[in-house]
Amino acid sequence: PVEVSSTALMMNGRSIHVLISRDVSERKKAERELRDLTQALERRVSERTAALSASETKFRALFEGSSQGVVLHDEKELLEVNPAAVRIMGRQYNHELIGKHPWDMAPSFQPNGESSQAMAGRHISECMAKGSARFEWVASNPAGKHIFLEVALTRIEWSGRQVIQAFITDITERRQAQAALAESEARFSAAFHASPALIT
Repeated sequence: PVEVSSTALMMNGRSIHVLISRDVSERKKAERELRDLTQALERRVSERTAALSASETKFRALFEGSSQGVVLHDEKELLEVNPAAVRIMGRQYNHELIGKHPWDMAPSFQPNGESSQAMAGRHISECMAKGSARFEWVASNPAGKHIFLEVALTRIEWSGRQVIQAFITDITERRQAQAALAESEARFSAAFHASPALIT
């Protein structure tokens, strides 16, 4: 391949053309290689985008369809909640939870006497530092009724940043059964010790 430039001149009263030819084989080869490389990169980006889109679709289906409460949040607020988490927290819509902090939906103090804000901050910091944390937590529904939760936090990468994925399980019935059993045992023990009859 050659590149030709033509210039019209007047010489000795005659119109002539000066032609300059240049071999552009190397440039054409470089352009071809660049075009091939660009197409390969575009194909790779397209394949990667398709794979990410499929992965995102799969994640969204698992997230939305899980029967367990799943919450994504950073150190400041809830970012995403699935329908199970909305139900567990006694709400109707996810926008009632998104943008709030876990301690916004909890009594001021947890059963161990620690403030909800301090306890939430401690477990979030632990998860961000170590990668995970597990604990029991008391939340509140809009009417103020306590919801006893088992919470498992995991640090994950989501949309290019580090966030926390929380799995929440409602253990209210289990806690109520444990409390009823403890009360029953206490009553039996009191009756046993107060009885005038010899019991062994």
